[in-house]
Amino acid sequence: MRKRSATNWLWGLLSLCFAFSSTGCFWVTTKHEGNLLKEDLAKVSKKANKNEEGLEQKLARLEKTLEEASKLLTSNSANIGAEVSELTSDQFKLNGLVMDAKRTTVELKTASEINASKLAALETRIAALESNDSAKATSNGDDPGEKLAKAQQFFDNNQLERSKSLLIDIQKNHSNHAIKSSALFLMGQVYAKQKKWSKALQEFQSVYEKHPTDPLADDALWQAAFAAENLKWCTDARAYYSLLRQKYPKSKFAKKAKSAGLRLKKNSKNAQICSRS
Repeated sequence: MRKRSATNWLWGLLSLCFAFSSTGCFWVTTKHEGNLLKEDLAKVSKKANKNEEGLEQKLARLEKTLEEASKLLTSNSANIGAEVSELTSDQFKLNGLVMDAKRTTVELKTASEINASKLAALETRIAALESNDSAKATSNGDDPGEKLAKAQQFFDNNQLERSKSLLIDIQKNHSNHAIKSSALFLMGQVYAKQKKWSKALQEFQSVYEKHPTDPLADDALWQAAFAAENLKWCTDARAYYSLLRQKYPKSKFAKKAKSAGLRLKKNSKNAQICSRS
């Protein structure tokens, strides 16, 4: 704006000079100075035009930058909107899965409670049936404990066959009962009393093999060794004595077993004592 004012001032001054073409005009300027002023005016005008062109180019670039920024902002807004929409959709899906999981949990809990109720009812029925069976067995004289007691009474009275009959019945019909080991042991005693040493040994060995933690297990090994001695099976007898000491070192038969084993070892060549040494 200042350059244009200077230009206008110069043109006004020249106009006054030309208007007053008398000699008095030369007190203001000379022809040479006028030419210099014209040149300065042309330079200023040219520079002003260049500045205007530079401003126009800068304005154009600014407009282009603003246009690109506007497009980018519009694109980002669209992308953000799409991402927000996708996140919203995912949130809805997640909420649905959570609700399904909750429903499944409730269903499983309900089914578990129903099964627990059914199981409790079945256990009650089984207990009632077992109670009825036990009552019937007692009323009919079929209680295994009573049978074992009678078998022991027959054994003590030397009624060995009657005792054996009851013991066979226990082994056949009450094989899972807690008295099974006692029945086997008593059967071994019946055979030993009848001097059926081979069968007696089998019964005593069964007590140890089937019921190794039973209180009668160490006694059974002692009786098995005794039966083997009566069969003159010294090697077998010594094996039973050794097993007794190894498995039941605190047994009341442990020391006796050691002495018996040494005795059989000493007489292993005696045919009257050991036929199988």
